[in-house]
Amino acid sequence: MLNVKRQFDKNEDCGILFGSQVSDRKIRINSISESCCDNTSALKCSCHLDVAKANKLIEEEFSKSNQTRFYIGEWHTHPEDNPSPSYQDLNSLKESYYKNKLVISNLILMAIIGRKDICWNIYDGKEFHKIKIVNK
Repeated sequence: MLNVKRQFDKNEDCGILFGSQVSDRKIRINSISESCCDNTSALKCSCHLDVAKANKLIEEEFSKSNQTRFYIGEWHTHPEDNPSPSYQDLNSLKESYYKNKLVISNLILMAIIGRKDICWNIYDGKEFHKIKIVNK
């Protein structure tokens, strides 16, 4: 579902990850939002979330899912084959962790979509962890 967002000859893009909690140790990524990028700030190697648009989409997803799908993190693109988070990316994820109302209180996800691979990271309030996503 994120593969269609790959960045080839365009500016970075960003959006929201929606999920549900399956168990104490498992979450399911149910869907991704359309672009929530503030287009006035998007560059080839930078983008910023349009917070008003993102919040509207989060509320809509929560409502239409009967309160079962919620904000679990954010996605953005990088203009490289095998992306890794920049210092700015890690700071942004940490800031989102503390600023947002998280349904799963000790977890926020970040997906960085490269041209060939997707880099997944979790921030748990203390550390960043690179993770592997299992498709089922």
